[in-house]
Amino acid sequence: MVLGLVAVIVMVMASSSRPNHSTAYKMGNTSKQAGTIQPADDKSVVIQNYTFNPNPLKVKKGTTVTWTNTDTAKHNVEVDDGQPAGGPNGPLFGKNETYQFTFANAGIFKYHCSPHPYMHGSVEVTE
Repeated sequence: MVLGLVAVIVMVMASSSRPNHSTAYKMGNTSKQAGTIQPADDKSVVIQNYTFNPNPLKVKKGTTVTWTNTDTAKHNVEVDDGQPAGGPNGPLFGKNETYQFTFANAGIFKYHCSPHPYMHGSVEVTE
């Protein structure tokens, strides 16, 4: 009986010492919460689980935006038809690779990933 009580106490102590994985923490320049990678700053977009985050992104004219792909699939950033001139049209880039584009014109630039046309994002560029 004493041995059984000791076993229960050991199990309770072991389960209470496990880390809580639902809390937010920082890893390098990227914060992470519940499995979602957050952009490192207000000029970055993270591609994760076939989505662009944040969406929309708001920046000032002349800002260089960096898209970082965390998926295993290759993605790109391609401006939608009918958008203002001067939008992004990048090549396919793989996991942990980035694409950068400097917005020289103000406007709302809607974009997508051409191999995955259901992936949509937008950047609002202000003066």
